[in-house]
Amino acid sequence: GQGTPEDRAEKFEQAVRQVYASMFDESALMYRFQRGLDTRDEQMALLVQRVSGSYHGNKFFPLAAGVAHSRNLYVWDSRLDPAAGAARLVYGLGTRAVDRVEGDYPRLVALDQPKLSVHSSRDDERIYSQHQVDLLDLDDNTLRTVHLSDLLQTGCADDLSEVADIDWEQTRQLKELRISHNDQWVINFRRILSDGSLAAELHRIISTLEAAYKWPVDIEFTINRSFEGKLMLSLLQCRPLQTRQLGAAVSFPDIYEPGQILLQSRGGFMGGNISMSTDYMIYIDPAAYSQLSEQQRHQTARIIGIAARRLADTAETKPVIMLIGPGRWGTSTPSLGIPVRFSEICDISILVEAAFESAGMIPEISFGSHFFLDLVETGIFYIAVIPAKGETIYRPELITSRDNQLCKLLPEWSEYQDIIYVIDTADRPFRLFSDISSQKLLIID
Repeated sequence: GQGTPEDRAEKFEQAVRQVYASMFDESALMYRFQRGLDTRDEQMALLVQRVSGSYHGNKFFPLAAGVAHSRNLYVWDSRLDPAAGAARLVYGLGTRAVDRVEGDYPRLVALDQPKLSVHSSRDDERIYSQHQVDLLDLDDNTLRTVHLSDLLQTGCADDLSEVADIDWEQTRQLKELRISHNDQWVINFRRILSDGSLAAELHRIISTLEAAYKWPVDIEFTINRSFEGKLMLSLLQCRPLQTRQLGAAVSFPDIYEPGQILLQSRGGFMGGNISMSTDYMIYIDPAAYSQLSEQQRHQTARIIGIAARRLADTAETKPVIMLIGPGRWGTSTPSLGIPVRFSEICDISILVEAAFESAGMIPEISFGSHFFLDLVETGIFYIAVIPAKGETIYRPELITSRDNQLCKLLPEWSEYQDIIYVIDTADRPFRLFSDISSQKLLIID
């Protein structure tokens, strides 16, 4: 801490107040209500830790930070073992690894194949990587988010070459266009992952903790350099991983017509082995949604929440609702997806993020983020659809060709009927099948 003891005490008290006030956030209240904890007097403890990091001029942050799980909840390649675990790595403070951050992406690491990337091209690696750094600014004693290029200008990114590579192609292009004469960097953690020792150490830690807990775990950690130049891994916290059990193997249907396939893909899902039939489908047309103003996109999110709640409240037993939309659900930036609050969609069973690349709406594989942990704890099955991936078949016209019930369910929002489709599928359900070991996913009409 900096400043006088009185200043520091006042700031500390304010931080404690903020944490306790968060117990009454809408999502926190809904979480307790869903689990029957709303009438219980729950006491919350507070853990205070020093920040793990090192000094970089007038800035303070670790070389890297992240979260790791003893179960890889999102296996994107058939060579990966879900039981080997996975991590999300960021440069700087770990807040960006825990929260789903707009327009920024941590490095996903499968601990059994640490050099394997989720990206299929250099362009993808450049776009879907980390561009902002969270750090402590010691001049004014605040937590700041700084763009990587701005941090480089200050001279405080002295260790960047350990976690990033120069993107020579983009550097050359920007110099030719006279946009920038500075080197362009891509944070990819290639160097510290290259020999496999970091991934092996993370795997050893989470395996040891899982054995002690007798349950899958997730951890938060930092990585710094010691005075001798060695990588030091600091364990900050460990907790039981709220994971769905994999479930028994599912038998896929042998006979169906190619025209019945709504979605067929390999990987890109989270939620175990599933065989499930839908009662309702809520589908957001990506082309129509992309034409909306920002205000209309926020309104779309509210209508989706009202529709999901109405469908859940009018059913005698909890209905199976599949929700499909472009880009990221739960984003606070409507240009990247649909800005719903988790409490608005907590009644659904299956959540699908579908890429709509022409409008820049791409799913983000963000297990470990609070939004994702809410999905996992609530038992919501998650699917990311990227139609450009070779084996993927995706035919949303099977949904839009059916009768849209939005006007019947919410007549006051009938002007959104070309954007939001609410389909009653009880008499003719879509059927979802998933298998973790083969990474097969199938949804048929």
